Amino acid sequence: MTLRELAQAGGIRVGAAVNDVALATGDPEYRSLLSTEFNSVTAERVMKWRFVQPEPGRWEWQPADALVDFAAANEMEIRGHTIVWPVMGTPEYIEEITDPVALRSQLTDHMEAFFSRYRGRIARVDLVNEPLHWLEGRHFGHVWLDVLGQDYLAEVLTIAHDVDPDIELWINETHSEVVPDKHARFSEIVADLVERGLPLHGIGVQGHQLYPDFIPAPATPEQIHLAVNTYADMGLEVAVTEMDVLAHPTDPDRLDVQARIYGELVDAALSVDACREITFWGVSDAHTWVDEHFGEDRAPLLFDRAGEPKPAYHAVAAALAARAARTPTGEAA
Repeated sequence: MTLRELAQAGGIRVGAAVNDVALATGDPEYRSLLSTEFNSVTAERVMKWRFVQPEPGRWEWQPADALVDFAAANEMEIRGHTIVWPVMGTPEYIEEITDPVALRSQLTDHMEAFFSRYRGRIARVDLVNEPLHWLEGRHFGHVWLDVLGQDYLAEVLTIAHDVDPDIELWINETHSEVVPDKHARFSEIVADLVERGLPLHGIGVQGHQLYPDFIPAPATPEQIHLAVNTYADMGLEVAVTEMDVLAHPTDPDRLDVQARIYGELVDAALSVDACREITFWGVSDAHTWVDEHFGEDRAPLLFDRAGEPKPAYHAVAAALAARAARTPTGEAA
């Protein structure tokens, strides 16, 4: 069975981040692998604010439209990604705003255009991405915090819900599962939003495992389970949203080690019923952000450069099969 078939048997989503360049080339192998193995897609970059509206009022819809059309043609769900990415995804003209009224106006206009274009086609969106420092339990300094204040997450959620009360609103965070003080602080923030009745549907635990090129070491199954279960206990849905695992060239057993990490972590996440999605940050090793940042020999995904399944693929398939055996629904989430 494919990953897609296994996920559907367990009532969950298995997704991939889509490289817009690879999709645009019409590469039949890339498209076939994507549509056969996955039932959900995330735009790797083309729905981020700085790509979709790089200048005020100048919208670059075509790449995002192409992804939405591809997903519809192949009966795949879409995870919108992302509206507010405080540090890396905010365009310069937004960063220059100092008036809170003007910032709220820009945010509302952006959401109205984005949500109305894809209303009924995108079920959920990573409304805010990485609100805290990557490896610490504190906020980055950025325009959203500086201009709107400490409670900007509540404001962003409220505005988004007013614009489109039907779309699921998520906050997506990285490394909170492996940095204890960050997990504690982020959990406090999320709990506060939930207790105040803000329209928050789910939490994304990204799941990048980039050791040894980027510390800390890969999460343990216990850490992933704790992270997922923390938000599930708050009544939220949870997803692993951006998973990849480096197979470092200095490790002679790197593919087996990679497979073990993938299998253990996916199984730990899916052991919590509220975890309804596992998304990998790419389709195959032929198209991955890791090449640019860490080198072309890290092989972080489930399929190799030729599109052939690696040991990691089979480990993930086993974890999906175990979830399906526990919760057989036969329906995609």
